[in-house]
Amino acid sequence: MDNSILIIIFMFFYFLIILEGPFKVDKAGTAIFVGTLLWLLLPFMRGMSPSIVHDKLLHHIFEIAGIILFLKGAMSIVEIIDAYHGIDLITNHIKTKVFVKLLWIISVMTFFLSAILDNLTTAIVMISFIRKLNLKSSELKIISGMIIIAANAGGAWSPIGDVTTTMLWITERITSIKIIQSLFLPSCVSLIIPLLIVSIKHRSLVLSDSNYNSNYADQSKKIDKISTAIILVTGILSLISVPILKQITGLPPFVCILFGLGFLWIVAELTVRKKPDTGIRISEVLHKVDFSSIFFFTG
Repeated sequence: MDNSILIIIFMFFYFLIILEGPFKVDKAGTAIFVGTLLWLLLPFMRGMSPSIVHDKLLHHIFEIAGIILFLKGAMSIVEIIDAYHGIDLITNHIKTKVFVKLLWIISVMTFFLSAILDNLTTAIVMISFIRKLNLKSSELKIISGMIIIAANAGGAWSPIGDVTTTMLWITERITSIKIIQSLFLPSCVSLIIPLLIVSIKHRSLVLSDSNYNSNYADQSKKIDKISTAIILVTGILSLISVPILKQITGLPPFVCILFGLGFLWIVAELTVRKKPDTGIRISEVLHKVDFSSIFFFTG
C-alpha cells in the first residue's frame, strides 16, 4: 500500500494538536500516540518486514535522544536560574512611568533573552514580570502583545532561541553562525516595525504608577544578590557556550549543554552550602522541568 493512509492519519492527529485548546487534549499525549502509531503501522502499510522497520527506527534513535537530552539540559538550566531569581535581579531595576520607555525596555530585553533562554520561556518570564506592575488592563495587553512579538523575533536568529530551530541545528540542517548572520537583521526589523507603530500610537501615555513590586526583596534574606548574580551569569554562560563548544569540538550539542548543566549544578550546590537556610536544592528544582513539552517533541 502507498503512504496515503499514513499521511491521512498524521494530518488528522496534527489537526488535533493544533486544536489542543478546544479539544482539551494535551498535545504531548497526541504527539506521542500518533508518533508511535505510525511506526506500528509502517510494516503493514509499506509491506516492510519488522526487522527493516526496527533498523530504520534505531537509525533515528540517536537523533531523537540527542534532542531530548538537549531540551532537558536547557530547560534545567533555565529552571535553576529562575529558582535563584536570576531574572528578577535584572527586571528589579526597571522603574519608569513613561509607557513607551517601558515598552522599549521590555521588548529589547525580551528580544535578547529569548535568544539565550528560548522564546517560550522568555515570554512566560517577562509576562509574569509585567503582571507585577501596576498597569491597567489595556496597558498590560499592549505590552504582552509586544513581548510575544519580541520573544519570537529574538528566538528566530539564535540556534537555541526556539525549539524548532534547535532541532534543526542539532541535526546539522543549519549552522549557528549562518543562522545568526542570515536572521539577526530580519529579526530586528520584525521587532522594530511593530514597536515603532505601537510607540507612535501611545507616545503620550503616562503610567499612573509603574513601581515594580518584586518578590525578590522578600527573598533577599535567603538569597543575597551576589549568589543570584553568580547563578545568573553562570547559567547564561552555560547556554551561550553551547554553540561555541560545538564549533570547537565538533561534539553533539547535547554533550555541550549537559556539560554546562553539570557546571551550573556544582556552582549552585556550593552556593547553597554557604547558605543552608535558603531551602533550595537543585534536585528539587529539576522537578519543575516541563516534561510535557519534552514528550511532545519526542512524539
